Amino acid sequence: DLIHKSTELLIGLKLKPCGSFGFYQYESPHGHYDWHCDSGHVRNGVLQHNYPCRQVSIIYYPNTDYVGGELELAYSNSGNSDDRISLIKIKPAADHILIFPSDIRYPHRVYPVTKGARFAIVNWFEIVN
Repeated sequence: DLIHKSTELLIGLKLKPCGSFGFYQYESPHGHYDWHCDSGHVRNGVLQHNYPCRQVSIIYYPNTDYVGGELELAYSNSGNSDDRISLIKIKPAADHILIFPSDIRYPHRVYPVTKGARFAIVNWFEIVN
């Protein structure tokens, strides 16, 4: 609830939890997550929303005692890989939160963890009008 309310103050929007969250563990030597969008994806030029409620993604990172596992966030006007432009590649810091739009314009991936285990707790929110 604290993260939820703090995020609302930070981004200036009212949010409603989507009712699900994820706990992710990426272990060496190959733990990773390929390009994806949290709200859905484009296949063969057709938009397919798997989770339309997911409009804002919030990720909490509890640890940094691992090697690799950087998160890369990109922009894609169409949701297709052919127009994807990398925006940032970061190694998340322990006790930090990352907030970004969940829609198809913001694909992201997790690079392989090469030593240790990387943890992430993810929650998704809907923007309330």
